[in-house]
Amino acid sequence: MAGASSTEIASKPALRIWRAFAVAGLALAILAGFASGTLAVLVRLAGGPSLWTAALAQAHGHVQIYGFAGLMTLGVAQHFVPRLRGVSPPDARLCWLGLSLLGAGLGLRILSQPLLAGGITIQAAATALVISGTLELVGGSLLVWALAATLRRPGVTHKRPLRTFTTALVTGLAAYEAALAINLLGTWHAAASTERPGIVPAPASTALAALGFYGFLLPIAFAMGSRTFPLFFRTQASRPILLASALGALALGVAIHLGLDAAHHGAPIPTEATVTPWLAVNAALSLILAVRTAAPRAS
Repeated sequence: MAGASSTEIASKPALRIWRAFAVAGLALAILAGFASGTLAVLVRLAGGPSLWTAALAQAHGHVQIYGFAGLMTLGVAQHFVPRLRGVSPPDARLCWLGLSLLGAGLGLRILSQPLLAGGITIQAAATALVISGTLELVGGSLLVWALAATLRRPGVTHKRPLRTFTTALVTGLAAYEAALAINLLGTWHAAASTERPGIVPAPASTALAALGFYGFLLPIAFAMGSRTFPLFFRTQASRPILLASALGALALGVAIHLGLDAAHHGAPIPTEATVTPWLAVNAALSLILAVRTAAPRAS
């Protein structure tokens, strides 16, 4: 119910889904992310095949961003957003299904990409790599849909967050969806390539990293921080114009960087061409830092 109290909402079993996200994120980080990263470094130092280590490194980075950090972020959002808006929690069954598909896709990615690059069970690995991208897109879309449903419900008046909160959240989720679509295209290309099998093309790989960090994770952290810091740390809520300016600068910087990268077809971008987008990103980060370190409110 939209008018449920915070205590009633917090007691809903659906909101405890965040624990499953946390466990899945940590499991992927330890078993897939950190383990694969360590293995890639050791094999590289030992002079192992460069194509295989490159594929393993790509899979490692993808799982760390979209598995470890991504699942943690989505889980916290599924828990906090309904509470901040004073609305009922997302559908637990939809969350479980989305998490299961997304987790399966990430797990399949860390296995299939190195196998394909190493020339082991090539046909099966290529098929599994494309399936992994498909599972991630479908599972992630279900989680975004569940979270978007809480934004569509009318919030309790005195709990209704600032418009900038919703804008930042929607921005992050849109970037997440775009990244998952690019990831599917990247896995398809890696599976079909005969020159560099198992390697996601540089433009897609770069876009996935930028969208993951600066398009998805940072705007959602920005949204959550703009609400939780005043609520729980009793800092002064910043003026909406500052929050909107920070979000706009961040979005502009990411858009320019992705545009420059696409124009150079994944090749190294000249240093001077990166100044403008990253000045915008740094300006946004500075504003966010200023918001988070505002003077505490008087009790």
